Amino acid sequence: MICGIIACVLLLAMQALVNKLVDNGVVKKWLRLFLMSWCLITIICAVNIYNLTEIKFETYLIIILFILFYLLGFVVISNTIPKRNQPLRLVNALSQLSVSKLYLSAFTFVSLITSYYFYKYLLYMSTAPLSDSRLARFYVGYVFNSGVEQILYNTVFSVIVSFFLITSSAIIVSGVRDKCLILLMTITVLSWSGFGFGRFDIVYVILLFLMNGSLLSGIVKIIKPKEKLNTSITKGFGILSSVFVMVLVSSYRTGAGQEDFDFISILMSGLNILFEQIVTYLNGSIIALQYALNESEKFGYPGYGMFTLSGFDEIISLLLNFLGFDVIPFNYSYSAILDKNIYIGEGFEFNALYTGIFYFYMDFGLIGVVVFSLILGMGSAFTVRNFIINQKIENLLLCWIFYSTSLLMPFMLKITSTDTALLFISALLYHFISSVFKKKV
Repeated sequence: MICGIIACVLLLAMQALVNKLVDNGVVKKWLRLFLMSWCLITIICAVNIYNLTEIKFETYLIIILFILFYLLGFVVISNTIPKRNQPLRLVNALSQLSVSKLYLSAFTFVSLITSYYFYKYLLYMSTAPLSDSRLARFYVGYVFNSGVEQILYNTVFSVIVSFFLITSSAIIVSGVRDKCLILLMTITVLSWSGFGFGRFDIVYVILLFLMNGSLLSGIVKIIKPKEKLNTSITKGFGILSSVFVMVLVSSYRTGAGQEDFDFISILMSGLNILFEQIVTYLNGSIIALQYALNESEKFGYPGYGMFTLSGFDEIISLLLNFLGFDVIPFNYSYSAILDKNIYIGEGFEFNALYTGIFYFYMDFGLIGVVVFSLILGMGSAFTVRNFIINQKIENLLLCWIFYSTSLLMPFMLKITSTDTALLFISALLYHFISSVFKKKV
């Protein structure tokens, strides 16, 4: 407990230092949320209400090392980030996009596809055991009829869904309250997250609105004084709705109410389960990191960069397999170990989420934590800088990649997922092609 308190005090000191060194509002909001999330985790680990495995001082030190060098990288670049009063190129582009028949038609088509697969999933789950609820999303034979269909849905189509969710949330935050757009986004979010009953998809949407609100405030003061009350009510309603959906999902995935349907008891059961799982997920990921640090050779340490870049490696491997070469992606070598349950406390087991720090450490040890943390911090600040200066859609996509990767580090390294790596490549390719085209014109 003492180690956790010390770590929390250090994080608060870092927050105070950031407030003094940084005068850019966008950067402050980004780093404040980043540090607050780690403060919350250290408090939960210190209090340890479920008597889980105690976090050692060495583990806290590695976490502090990651945060310190991430902040260092971010702050170094942040001094070059301009303040507000930039031209409203992106806001105008988003306004045009919101009334574009092509954009709305494509978004409608995407929402129909997500709804179709969600419907197929519900049909399957009506006769399938609860144990299949997550497997059906990522394996063939449940909802998907072939490996190609499963890969395309969870990679290429996932990138398309991400594009529409990122842009539509930005449009809404910029002040456009188009009912059709809000309806399409709601349908897409519910059907996309409903297929497999994944709660992280709901978290992604919350982060999307937080990011867009922060970034767009760096371009223009969006909210007028008279609109503050309505905006606060809307935010509160959105958060409560998200929590409500996650409560129902938690309740369903544990089988509550299947024998005797009572909505209130289902709701209360789901709320208790959600709270327990939030605490154990936040604490469990740090315990899993600690386990990996002690058993690093089991995971294939050192990976020499392959752990951190495994998302890109899988894309290359999939393309080579498509061309007829028999190539096994690197992440297959350790994903089976991550999927195995480990003991984290009396009556509690955990798997899969080993924090993003795990990937940095497994590549080059402490040097990997230092170097990759610095790169992530500098990359995050650089994308914010480019976004405020250039105000292009691809800059918004890149900001989302770095924003979500940074804030989800307590659970995972998001850039290692194939769809996120593919979104990163797509945004860079679009930027390169559009730049070349403009030069020729």
